[in-house]
Amino acid sequence: MHLIVRFEDFLPFTGLPLVVQLLFVVTFLLAVTQLLAVFQLTWRSVQEQVRRESLHGSLPSFGEKGYLWVFLVPALNEAVTIADTVERLMRIEATHVRFIIINDGSTDATGDILAGFDDPRLITMTRVAPNAHLGKAAALNAAWSDLSVLVEHELLAEFEPHRTLVVIVDADGRLDPDFAAVVAERFSDSRVGGVQLGVRIYNRQRPLAYMQDLEFR
Repeated sequence: MHLIVRFEDFLPFTGLPLVVQLLFVVTFLLAVTQLLAVFQLTWRSVQEQVRRESLHGSLPSFGEKGYLWVFLVPALNEAVTIADTVERLMRIEATHVRFIIINDGSTDATGDILAGFDDPRLITMTRVAPNAHLGKAAALNAAWSDLSVLVEHELLAEFEPHRTLVVIVDADGRLDPDFAAVVAERFSDSRVGGVQLGVRIYNRQRPLAYMQDLEFR
């Protein structure tokens, strides 16, 4: 008795129309390709995580106390929101911090509201024409250029550039009070030069605000 094995016996789709067989074969190949891609990405991710953990362990972790946090907040006619913004900034749990509010030639009560705060950590930089009203980028660049004048020289010298973190916040922005402790850990990786925080719209119950929140996320 002879056992005859044919190649067709191993094909699960034998007997079906040729078009259906081709469709199943293509689907099978696509599924195998996707599984291989997922496996490769997962393996690379594991290798990267192991490498980061080994690198992280070899670098000093200063913690939030080991950094000087300098906040730059451009403000143009923000009388409605600026008081709330400053009060929320004051609640941030950072040991060494300066808040620089850039009053970019406001024509409303923004300047008067800022003048009403009595806190040595708060610094108001007032821009006037023709330098004012040139956009947020120009206001931020001006504050960056004058950083050594706005912030005490002794403080900047104590922390040096590699331990001075500049944080940019919109005039109507809000930060979690404990964000500094979380962000500080990211900078224990020598490859990290900046951190972008997730942005949410806090009045996202309205349809238009919800779409903007979706875009930011």
